[in-house]
Amino acid sequence: MTGSVHSSSRHAPQQGPKGSYMRLADPLPDQIQKKLYPVLETDEEIHITLESDLDAKGRFQPSWLIVTDRRVMALELNGAGDDIAVPLEDLTRVAVEPLVGGSCLEVSTADDTIPLIRYSQSRVDVFNEAQRGIEQHIEEKPFQVKTEFPRVVCETCGRRLPTRDGLCPACVSKWGMLKRICAYLGAHRAKAIAMVALFAVLSVAELLPPKITQLIIDDAFANEDVDLLFWFVVAMAGLLVLRWLGEMANGWLTAWVGARVVADIRAQVYHHVEYLSLGFHDKQKTGGLLSRVTRDTRNVRSFLVDGLPFLILRWMTTLGIIGILFYTNWVLTLYILIPVPLIIIWGRVLYRRLRTYYTRMWRQWEGFFTHIQESLSGIRIVKAFAQENREVGRFKRNARDMFALEYWTEKQWIYYFSTMGLLNFLGFIVVWLVGGGQVLGQELTLGELILFYFYLQMFYGPLRWLGRVNSWMTRAMSAAERVFELIDMEPENYEDKNAKQMLQTRGEIRFHGVTFGYDAALPVLRDVNLHIRPGEMIGLVGKSGAGKSTTINLICRFYDVNYGSITLDGVDLRDIRLEDLRGHIGVVLQEPILFNGTIRENIAYGKPAASFEDIMAAARAANAHNFILAKPDGYDTILGDKGTGLSGGEKQRVSIARAILHDPRILILDEATSSVDAETEKQLQEAIARLIKGRTTIAIAHRLSTLRDADRLVVLEQGRVVEEGTHEELIANRGHFHHLVRLQKATSEIMEVA
Repeated sequence: MTGSVHSSSRHAPQQGPKGSYMRLADPLPDQIQKKLYPVLETDEEIHITLESDLDAKGRFQPSWLIVTDRRVMALELNGAGDDIAVPLEDLTRVAVEPLVGGSCLEVSTADDTIPLIRYSQSRVDVFNEAQRGIEQHIEEKPFQVKTEFPRVVCETCGRRLPTRDGLCPACVSKWGMLKRICAYLGAHRAKAIAMVALFAVLSVAELLPPKITQLIIDDAFANEDVDLLFWFVVAMAGLLVLRWLGEMANGWLTAWVGARVVADIRAQVYHHVEYLSLGFHDKQKTGGLLSRVTRDTRNVRSFLVDGLPFLILRWMTTLGIIGILFYTNWVLTLYILIPVPLIIIWGRVLYRRLRTYYTRMWRQWEGFFTHIQESLSGIRIVKAFAQENREVGRFKRNARDMFALEYWTEKQWIYYFSTMGLLNFLGFIVVWLVGGGQVLGQELTLGELILFYFYLQMFYGPLRWLGRVNSWMTRAMSAAERVFELIDMEPENYEDKNAKQMLQTRGEIRFHGVTFGYDAALPVLRDVNLHIRPGEMIGLVGKSGAGKSTTINLICRFYDVNYGSITLDGVDLRDIRLEDLRGHIGVVLQEPILFNGTIRENIAYGKPAASFEDIMAAARAANAHNFILAKPDGYDTILGDKGTGLSGGEKQRVSIARAILHDPRILILDEATSSVDAETEKQLQEAIARLIKGRTTIAIAHRLSTLRDADRLVVLEQGRVVEEGTHEELIANRGHFHHLVRLQKATSEIMEVA
């Protein structure tokens, strides 16, 4: 039984800045209130009340985190474990310990580390904020936490969502998804209307021949009227020609519209994927995205081209058949309709069972594509380590898993169709028994009995194939689910109308108390304050994992900070148009990314309209012009995947030429001269010296000697700025930087001896 939070103003969570406490105040049940309020002091204020879904032993039992202005507590609802209370003044640290299927919030004192409360993955976001709130208490900072969290659980059924803010496979409406697919027909309205009209014509062309057959038997044969027989046969032939022409026209229209709609969906998916954040792409498998853009959209097309036309035509025909049969003999019609409810119910049950398996199959296909993409793109490593057999073995295991899923689903359809055949046969028995008796009793003519026989074939045929349409729909809806899940994801906000235009920049960058982690519970940068002056070159120095690359990612706004802010010329990056911000930044990476195409196209990638003279000038400045001219086709030399055809140093110089042509105000060099020989490094250093003139430059280099010319070095240690100064100043200080230089020098001497 859930009660309300105690109404006393001295205890209830108060409204903080921008609603800080509102999302961190779950209503307390009566049992927790009875435990909590008697131990609170008169003026003690509650800041956080959060419900966890796990107890101290990891069982699915509710427990509670309570944070006041004096203590932090963990209370269990059923009283099975010991309650915990620790004074805030004794805390030295709060941390999240990742566990299988969840995490544990731990607090530390001078003497001990205490596992405070456990929770599952569905509560990770809100408890990360609770950790942040407790940290603020420890550091005596204002209490400010996020108040909005992505959905990780379905609000309807309570199941965990496959992706944050994604669709719930169990709750998504099949018909709602179908309507969303058909909404794409709006762009091709005229052809869609023509399709429906042709379906109606085809339905009539299918319905009339059995009726004509009945008239031939009952009127032409019975009256021995040759002229009537002739005209009935002519009408039958005309209907056949009409049906032939209608099927050709409808087939062409259906194929065009289906292909066009899926091309529209595919283009929208790819466009949307391009604009999704780097945070999304970091968590996705490339093969999985390829599967969605290609295989899933192809399944949607299959349904639009094959399944939807069949469904519309057969339902039109079926409704016409039922109307004619009831008009002819309603008693016999009721008899042959008896199995229909069973068929429909069975089809729905089978659909629900198969939907789960189709969802598993799509995920299996995703892994399948991912493995193929990884093994082929990394074929050099596979061959270098002679692991071909291992990769073939992985492929075979994936293929076996795919076989097991596909065999099971197809086996279900075999059972379904076999049973449908039996029910069809029972329908014919009913027609001959009941209808034959009515013919003998002169209640039904022979022509009408033949009419029932033909219409029964046409009626049970679509019902039998209704299962196959269900299969088409199941595949298409599962595929559409995954496609629309991508489309519905929030892209980077390039169209923010409130963002400020920044056509020019001086290049002054400031970090104001920046804290950031790819997982909010595990910060990579902690309370970083940094000022980079216009035109200054700074070098970021530190061990691996210190936060150097993360700093660059935040400047490019590939990610937004969790706390604090970064400004460019005094304007928060989040308030600047993304296109303008990134237009002022140029990047030269350790592993240069080149695309399929000519060298000329790669240099002009950031400025496609550049003249050939400008491209050559950039190549000269990057010391790339001479080696390009030495190629058989010069600037029109076509490069393979990832720049195949160029050496590492040549790729890097093309990358530098690309940055020079882009002419950014802010330049980022990420290990731009690593992994090259001395002569190539000299050429690269010359090119970089020309590139950085007059630009704000942030450089990362593991070889610390390459940063001697930097105006200032910033040393990062465990996400914090621990030293700043010139190369000589930091050496003289004999601190963290001096230690790194000595360590690197010792390592180099060992390698030289080896």
